[in-house]
Amino acid sequence: QAVDASRLLKLQRMKRLTRLIRLTRVAKCLVSGGSNPFQKWLQSFRGIRIVNFFCCLGWTVHLMACGWYITAAMHTYPENTWVARRTVNAKEETLLNQGAYEQWVHSMYFILTVFTTVGFGDMSAFTEAEIYYVAFVMVVGAVVHSIVISE
Repeated sequence: QAVDASRLLKLQRMKRLTRLIRLTRVAKCLVSGGSNPFQKWLQSFRGIRIVNFFCCLGWTVHLMACGWYITAAMHTYPENTWVARRTVNAKEETLLNQGAYEQWVHSMYFILTVFTTVGFGDMSAFTEAEIYYVAFVMVVGAVVHSIVISE
């Protein structure tokens, strides 16, 4: 029953995701605001488009990294997930005992290796949820690559 209570607490954190929905509304306003002559002029510069692309890429990787972490956080037995399997130093301490920032950095690293199709093999998916999520991330990575190539 303690496990169910901890899962409920984690679900309450999901309420924070509703704030992200508000951010998407702001992003839509920025994108649809392209009818403004100043914004059209600004977007005509190659450097602005590159900065805009990297900001969007960073945001996408951040969201995917948060999802990768959530696959471990929502698991019934976190000690079976990638967070517990990942060692972070020579003392063989796992990422499970580290702070949120370090876990986020490792999530970002993993998602970037999947996006770039490098896949070093130092982190991998073992649980069913992790496998499904990584397959989804691979599809998103393919879409991101196609956008990069089309530019």
